[in-house]
Amino acid sequence: KAIRACQARQLLPFMGFKESNTVVRGYVRPIRPLRYYTQTDDRRWRRAARCLRASVWVMCAPSRADASWKARPIRPGEIAATPIPWPSPKSGIAVLERSPTVMSYLLQCPAATMELYAVGRKDKSEGYFMLAFTGKQARLVDCWVDSEAPADWSAVVDLAVQRAALRKDIAEIVASATEPFLGLALQRCGFHIRFSRPLFLCAPRGTDLPEGTVRIQMIDDDKA
Repeated sequence: KAIRACQARQLLPFMGFKESNTVVRGYVRPIRPLRYYTQTDDRRWRRAARCLRASVWVMCAPSRADASWKARPIRPGEIAATPIPWPSPKSGIAVLERSPTVMSYLLQCPAATMELYAVGRKDKSEGYFMLAFTGKQARLVDCWVDSEAPADWSAVVDLAVQRAALRKDIAEIVASATEPFLGLALQRCGFHIRFSRPLFLCAPRGTDLPEGTVRIQMIDDDKA
């Protein structure tokens, strides 16, 4: 797979894509390490090593960041009436559009179970996160908080981990990030970097590509 991905990246410049100033990093946080041993086709020694490493990561993971933050599930029909702050440009970071229509469409995905949560303090919506579930893996496919405070981002990520852990069959939760405040929050909440890849962009003729970081989440491609 790594070889095919490398070959694909070599073809991108010939198709009009240009390497941007954005790096996409993938993260993982184990939740139930024993699931690695019982639900994988790897060789026994590899399963044991993976289970041991995941166990160490779980033991070293921090406790809940801020108990004053709460998460409330949002159903497709409730999105339009819920005052969720969608992503907006911050610190020179370009964002992709989010809307109630897009989120409602994703919640009805037939390929993977999706859940949307509004998050905040004192019944005020200050952000959101979306989870996808497939097999023994939970995916933090999108999240946002209307703040640049590291503690607020950590609180949102921590809530996503707590919600994912409620499903007894989940072994791990994964996420991706390009912006520094989300990447820092993921690491503060016990996530570990698994890969780093440059982002290639292709803009229509006459359109300038963003010079700074582009915020990319799993729902912006097929990773969700």
